[in-house]
Amino acid sequence: MKTNRILILISTLAVSIAMASSLHAQVTPLSIDFESPTYLTTMVPGDFAAEWSSVAAGTTITSTGALSGSQSLSIGAYSSARLYINAPNDASSLSLSMQMAPIDGGNFQTGGAIVLYRETDGDPESGNGESSALSLQFENGGSNPDTIRESIGNASSSVISTTWVSGTAYTININLDYVSAALSYEILNPGGSTLQSAAGSYLYHADQDFVLELHSNYSNPVLVDSIQITAVPEPSTYAVFAGLVVLGFVAWRRRRLQA
Repeated sequence: MKTNRILILISTLAVSIAMASSLHAQVTPLSIDFESPTYLTTMVPGDFAAEWSSVAAGTTITSTGALSGSQSLSIGAYSSARLYINAPNDASSLSLSMQMAPIDGGNFQTGGAIVLYRETDGDPESGNGESSALSLQFENGGSNPDTIRESIGNASSSVISTTWVSGTAYTININLDYVSAALSYEILNPGGSTLQSAAGSYLYHADQDFVLELHSNYSNPVLVDSIQITAVPEPSTYAVFAGLVVLGFVAWRRRRLQA
């Protein structure tokens, strides 16, 4: 009887460890810090992956004015880079975080922009089958303070009366909730205080793949660094894990009472 109890406990523990490892693999973020020359390759193959689908000429890795690490992505003047995000099928939400240092190009030019598209046709190269989930533009206001223009989902774009400072390394956090089709974002100052935040709804699509498009302005390169993408599993995934643990405990308890 004692041997049976030990075997049940070992089996339950093994299943728990296996499930915990699986969950950890799903919530561990994909990270791009541009310290490696292979930043244009697929980082993690399979169900959760991200790869650069298009990088315009003039976009390079630079150590000049780098943000978090010793190197950053420099998006050349009048250039862009597109990162295709293949989200896990069992994800309930997706979070993105990055650093960006917009540059004031003057003459009412955009100092840098982030556009997050929902990819619906599975072909990020074509640019077809995409609709904007979020657009953030750091705009030059001419004689007025530099402001931010935002658009969430199919809502009309609006100018936010938030003043940004050229060359400042802002942290931008974006969260998408697949269950409610809700999107929220925040732009943080270097010290961690909030420069701007908002929430809204984006148009839902079952596949939930996205394209992150990063833009420079017309005159100067814009630096981007420390991109992290995290997918959170559906609650049902955790429920399976918890259920296995409970079943193991019940079996062990029954054996103990019968002994």
